[in-house]
Amino acid sequence: MTLGGEKCLRLSRLVDHCLHPFTEEDGVVLESKGKEKELLIALSHVVTEVQRWVREIDGDSDNEGIQMPNSHEKRSDEQDQSLESHHYMTKIVSELVPLLAFENKYVKHLVGNVLTAVTKFIFLTGNASDWCELVHSLCFSMELVLARIISSPAPSITGSENLDFYLSILQPKLKNANFSTVAGLLQVLRNTLKFLKQEQSDLIGELFDSVNSCLSKIPWDLLGRILTEKICNIVEVQSNDDACSDNLHQRQGLKFLFLGNFVQFLCSLAEPSDFEEASCGSFKSHPLLGTIINLIPNLFDWCLNNQVDHFDRCLSRYFSHKLLILMIRLSFHCHLQCSTLVLWLQLCRNCFQNLLLLPKLELESTADTSLEDSPLIVSYFGDKRSPCSLHLRRLAVFLFLRCSLSFICKQPTEKCDPSIAIKSQLIYTTTLESKCDDCTCSKKGVLELYKWLLGNLPTNIFLDTNMYAKNCTKFASSFLQLYMHEDDLLFKVLLQLLRLPSHTEPCSSEGPSQEVKEVILFHVSNIFDPQHMFHIFLKELNYDHEMLLDYLMSKDAGIYCLEYLLRCLHIINDSRHALGDSSTILDILTDSSGKRRKVMLNSSTISEERLSGSLNQSNETLPSFEDTGNYDYGYKPQRVGVESLKKSKNCLHSLKTSLENLHRENLFPYNPKVLIKRLTKFLELPMEIK
Repeated sequence: MTLGGEKCLRLSRLVDHCLHPFTEEDGVVLESKGKEKELLIALSHVVTEVQRWVREIDGDSDNEGIQMPNSHEKRSDEQDQSLESHHYMTKIVSELVPLLAFENKYVKHLVGNVLTAVTKFIFLTGNASDWCELVHSLCFSMELVLARIISSPAPSITGSENLDFYLSILQPKLKNANFSTVAGLLQVLRNTLKFLKQEQSDLIGELFDSVNSCLSKIPWDLLGRILTEKICNIVEVQSNDDACSDNLHQRQGLKFLFLGNFVQFLCSLAEPSDFEEASCGSFKSHPLLGTIINLIPNLFDWCLNNQVDHFDRCLSRYFSHKLLILMIRLSFHCHLQCSTLVLWLQLCRNCFQNLLLLPKLELESTADTSLEDSPLIVSYFGDKRSPCSLHLRRLAVFLFLRCSLSFICKQPTEKCDPSIAIKSQLIYTTTLESKCDDCTCSKKGVLELYKWLLGNLPTNIFLDTNMYAKNCTKFASSFLQLYMHEDDLLFKVLLQLLRLPSHTEPCSSEGPSQEVKEVILFHVSNIFDPQHMFHIFLKELNYDHEMLLDYLMSKDAGIYCLEYLLRCLHIINDSRHALGDSSTILDILTDSSGKRRKVMLNSSTISEERLSGSLNQSNETLPSFEDTGNYDYGYKPQRVGVESLKKSKNCLHSLKTSLENLHRENLFPYNPKVLIKRLTKFLELPMEIK
């Protein structure tokens, strides 16, 4: 027997010796509370031993130090060696997984620790085939449990030559398994994934394969019926039978436990890592990500649309947070189809409509709204300006902008494919999806941005030429303030806004509403003009170059801050004037006087009602105008004042000096030469004011 096989044999003997007295062929058997205490002791012994073996391998200790317990209950060597090495993994899983259905939370916690330690131990032994067998057994156990819950036939393992062995070993032991068992398995798989990412192991691909095989074979429509099953007439049931009511509440609690762990595991699968970037994005094209994307509508239905009132307040916040995080991560991992973006925008409108509205046009001081500990602190749930509410609002707005701008950046010839809604087994009847064959992605993106702006801005912003520039500035400023206390999202959203086409560039779609779309993009581009936003950003930092240094050196936000600064400086340097094309932000806020060019809007032909009318129309199309009036597409807001430009230049000059000093002393974490070069070019630009 090989060295890896001997270690697997030792591990199998340890688990069998310690836990076999507590199990039978049909699952867990506990005779008394005393027996429960003995189980806790046995599990503690197993996890301690396996963790000790892991430490010994990690420390390159002599593996002969791994000692096995002596017991008359050991199986004979002949029986042990009758199994192939990789089959020991399935036997170990069959002993441990049934215990995850146990009501005692300490038992479930220890079982999860044992399985996690076992996956680490097998990984460190260097036997990839045994490790793959272990993960495959965990995933197949999850399939078997879910099949039992929904009363469907046992799943098959495509291409496996050992199906009978898996079924004969695992199926009898999982007769008493439930949603708690699946939740425990998901937690073990999540811990295993985190460990693999830390080790930068190629076995991440094997884990993805096993998980995708599992998820793709689960009948989600049948499982969804069970997950969305309501607790009917609880009060009536409780008045008749308290025990029955408690049992119903327990069953519902197990469903939410499963859903919480499931969504959390999917978030971990979609989480990017340095190792995946180094592997040239090989995992970004894995079919598992497509499987997860197809599950998104189902997750919204299970997690947000079918909750019991008793759980709503806490769980809706948790699930909203996790689903937003999951969708944002997937949007960075994958090239999303137009149909997927359409569906996601609709889900955002249906479930996060309130979150898409900014708290106020002019936000109050947010000095006390920075995130502390978890953004989901229960005590904050009722406060609309709490860290939790603001965090969810940031995520929802960012996802909305990412999807909307993705439409605009797509090729105009790309048509929507409504098949995603069919694949996800959910039917959406809105006109936006049913007519997706007749409209381009660009039109949808412009429409969504237009409606979002009307929901956040005074409806006469596009008509009142005297207040136009000020309202645009106030909105951009309040928008940026929302993100100033969450660094990584701040730069991600700023980078996202850089994708907007310039208002001097024509919209690249065809049709009778071409001019209208250009007008809407014109307004959006004025509000989120790159130089405009860059100036607001510096002002929000009080022109503090040390804050910029902190951002650049941050582990989470550093790379995004660097990219944002480089791209903004490139735009400004190309304009040939330092912030010369920026808007009147500081002049407005400091009440400085000056002439402004006006947007040539013909208010006699474009009424406020017609601009906002599409929000109340059943057919979600762009507003049609018989006469769109005269729009000055050469409109440029007034340039900023001299004092504002001086503060900006002083800030960036100090940043350049600090970067040079730190780089000279080898104290900066990476080479900042490119940034220094662009800062130098910026500082050489004239501060022309017109």
